Amino acid sequence: MIVARLITLSGLAPAALPQERQLLPLSEHRTGPAAREAADVALAEQIREIHTDSSGTYGAPRVAAGRVRLGTPPQHPPPPLPPRADVPDRLREHLDREVDHAVPGRMNPCPKFGVKAPPHALPPSGHESITRMAIGHASLVRLARRELPPAVADQWVGLLRPSLHLRAADEDEPLVGQLGGVPVLPDGFAWPHWDGYGPLAFVAEIDCGQLPSSTLSMPRTGTLLFFCADGQVGSDPYSGWPPTVRGDPENRAAARVVYIPAGTPVSERNGPAGIEPYSLVELAGELFTTGPAWDSPVFREAIAHLDDDIHAFMSDSSNQKSFGEALWDLMPKAPGRHRISGHADPIQEAVELDVAHTRLDGAVPYGNPALHEEALRWTLLAQFDSDEQAGMRWGGAGCLYWLMRPHDLATRRFDAALFTWQRD
Repeated sequence: MIVARLITLSGLAPAALPQERQLLPLSEHRTGPAAREAADVALAEQIREIHTDSSGTYGAPRVAAGRVRLGTPPQHPPPPLPPRADVPDRLREHLDREVDHAVPGRMNPCPKFGVKAPPHALPPSGHESITRMAIGHASLVRLARRELPPAVADQWVGLLRPSLHLRAADEDEPLVGQLGGVPVLPDGFAWPHWDGYGPLAFVAEIDCGQLPSSTLSMPRTGTLLFFCADGQVGSDPYSGWPPTVRGDPENRAAARVVYIPAGTPVSERNGPAGIEPYSLVELAGELFTTGPAWDSPVFREAIAHLDDDIHAFMSDSSNQKSFGEALWDLMPKAPGRHRISGHADPIQEAVELDVAHTRLDGAVPYGNPALHEEALRWTLLAQFDSDEQAGMRWGGAGCLYWLMRPHDLATRRFDAALFTWQRD
């Protein structure tokens, strides 16, 4: 089905493909996941070849083209490449969408990331992001078919979501943001503060203009800043880490997301007295596919109609452990579980339950159906793990999570984001 739709999109007939890669009609394919995965790989290889032949014009990774590192002057633009006459228009449009968020000439509001790209700047050559997304999805489908009953696997696969894994950038690698360091803030904008506690610590900055925004349902422009209470300031009962408990209504004030629209005049800002910055870690991004946690509210809702045998399977902790270990083996292994969008990677219970508890002022206990219903409305915006390079240790080996409701994200109401944390 996937391959057939992409061939239709491309305008190619099977006979038009190179002989050694000619795709059979669906009726002649073997049925089952293995055949579909093989067909997906073949199509990915075709896109990869087009990308290589075009010197990086088509099929380039969606992540972060045109980003210039600190102190690096803009380079003279290379001459524009001619269009590929042998690429069908519909396939060219499909491939061009892979770079629609790396538009040359886009200006970001952040001085350290905001060097304007040259008029004809091209994305770096390579296809890592496309390959990672394709392989990640296929691998998770295989995992689900192997580890879960068919009816459960179908529901879990239907909930897969794309995410952007954040990791320390290599030299000369395009950047999407940073951990630690100092943020940029609009002139006259007050540093985020929690009344009764003090100033919040700066955690991370994400340049939305460098994200694959349509894939992740994120803003196409602007900058996101993340702050939280980290125990540097504050007195009892808010001294030390953590200053609040999971699901506490006070978590509304204990963290904050700031969105800065593109074009806003900004400058770097040191923190107030008592707030020492974390070490700067520049971040690169890689698209990958995420699945819901075992106790994720959306997953539990999806399988609620299944029979008693399925619920017995889901209640067996050994099945949860086996599935979790197999899933862990597939996840990106770069230090830190930092990510934008997708499904959260919880350390304890589903983080959606924590923010639902906060949203309902702590009045609805865990396990109550009303808490489950509220939790269904929330999805991950970002999570930032403990990070040795940045000097971030959230309770030793904890993780910070910000979640939003989709309609708030669509209208950029980042003040409506809710925060929770978890640790071992």
